[in-house]
Amino acid sequence: MSVSVENTSNLGRRLKANIPNAELQDLLKSRMLKLSKEVRLKGFRPGKVPMQVIQKQFGPSVRQEVISELIEKTLKDTLTNDEIKLAGRPVIDDIEDKADQDLVFSASFEVFPEISLADLHEVEVTQKVVDVTETDIDNMMSKLCRNMGTWVDSKGAAVEGSRLTVDFVRKLEDSDEETQENVVLELGHNSVLPGLTEKLLGATVDQTVEAEITYPEYWGEEAVKGKKAKLKVTIKKSEDNQPITEVELAEKLGLKDFDKAKLQEKIKERMEDEVKRTLNQALQEDVLEILLENNDFELPQSLIDQELKAINDEALRKQQTQQPQENMTEDEKNDSAIKRVKLGLLINEIIGKYKIKADGKLLRKEVEYLAQEFGNPEEIINLYFSNQQLLSSVERVVLLQQSIDALLKDMKTTQKSVTFDEIMNPKLQG
Repeated sequence: MSVSVENTSNLGRRLKANIPNAELQDLLKSRMLKLSKEVRLKGFRPGKVPMQVIQKQFGPSVRQEVISELIEKTLKDTLTNDEIKLAGRPVIDDIEDKADQDLVFSASFEVFPEISLADLHEVEVTQKVVDVTETDIDNMMSKLCRNMGTWVDSKGAAVEGSRLTVDFVRKLEDSDEETQENVVLELGHNSVLPGLTEKLLGATVDQTVEAEITYPEYWGEEAVKGKKAKLKVTIKKSEDNQPITEVELAEKLGLKDFDKAKLQEKIKERMEDEVKRTLNQALQEDVLEILLENNDFELPQSLIDQELKAINDEALRKQQTQQPQENMTEDEKNDSAIKRVKLGLLINEIIGKYKIKADGKLLRKEVEYLAQEFGNPEEIINLYFSNQQLLSSVERVVLLQQSIDALLKDMKTTQKSVTFDEIMNPKLQG
């Protein structure tokens, strides 16, 4: 057998192989002999089917099966022996299969790029820190009591915090009128259009309020950003919130006996954990952007294509299940695929460079965090640790965090104090 591998581009390779006919024939004879002992055909005793009958009925399919196995083994052996780091699946370009002649085939594939991580010792990154205050805790306690409370119908005038169910008639500049029915608004919440809460304060059920607004540039609906609109808002239902008591809140949070100090401490622990996670996520994103900016290398197109397919498959799945999704252009999808592939390669390189292995304690903590959203956390924890696929998804999160931590040790870091609300309750900004 002769095998050669040539470069077709920086990352592209083409393998050419010549497998002697004698080797192919030996495998064919062995496979056909085995088949003759196992196959059962009508009119013949087991193991007594004539070889010519076996050949006529199964020969072509067995030949294709053996050729496929030879090609796969040749590729695997060559990649292993030459220590070739394959990126994506090889594509078989050509197969020459002629009777009594050597089997010849060629395959194209890409390899992973050689990555030399940029030195980040002189790169500076800002780490935000939050000190949860008593005021933050009291505000959170009030918010939790409200969120766990009940909504009751109100016939009175709408006030800050009222929940309104309304019908909209919207007339955008240079567009026809359009209606949106049964929209729920909580007055004062930052999801309500700026300026609309003020217009609706004091309004009552069945009243129609007119308002002229300009959609801010940060608004989630892409088509209306920056546009002026005239609104007619008809109030169909108004509700007031009846919050639960602090005693009821303590019970819902698992405290058997009410103790305000213990309740505050429990809420503080949750707040600190949530704000830490949010800050870590923001810091991760900053460091990943620094990685992208400071490392430049060619990417295997096959990996980009795979990632692009994953993005399209996910968009289709959300569409079929009527889940909200981001509308992306083809260029934006391609840019996202490129970014994901590049970051994946960089993180793998960091894991190898720093010899990072998933920390068991961090893995356990992350699983426990995910499990707390369910009513039976212990069952969920056991499920994760008994299912390798589920556990691997969490392991990737932990490895990413450990990779970021390793990089931060090599970078210049400065700390900046911010408030809890700045991080967890930011106002929508343009």
